[in-house]
Amino acid sequence: MTDAGRYAPVGTHARDLVEGLLARHDVRSEPAPAIGPGETAAVRLVPGHPGAAELVVVWTDFPGVRVRAGRYLEESFPSCGCDACDEDPVDLAEDLETLVASTVDGDLVEEVTGGWRGGLVRVAWAGRSQGQQTGRSTPRGRTAWAAWPARTG
Repeated sequence: MTDAGRYAPVGTHARDLVEGLLARHDVRSEPAPAIGPGETAAVRLVPGHPGAAELVVVWTDFPGVRVRAGRYLEESFPSCGCDACDEDPVDLAEDLETLVASTVDGDLVEEVTGGWRGGLVRVAWAGRSQGQQTGRSTPRGRTAWAAWPARTG
């Protein structure tokens, strides 16, 4: 990696997004401990509607940002960061904003399916989807998360 610093604006954009969410939505902010290696700060956003998905935003020392939404979705910005992938920081900021907006607007859907050997988690948002294998103990079902309520008063 020759210039990891080029991703620093993505972290700044994430901070701006968090501040905007706190100003516009009925959501509370809780400190979330930096969970993994290389994670420098984290915040957990808990919406005022019990059926709305929480967001956890984690800043990394790469620099980069990791977002956890709902029960299963986790995305990193950048996803790799190597010179060969050469992810564009402007595109990453837009993708980050799309993921956050989909969660806040109630467009995040998580579904667990499968048989006796384990399940498959499928997560969909903003016309995108991803799947991953899960263990047998994961409860089957579908969750269509509600939109975050707007801040009033």
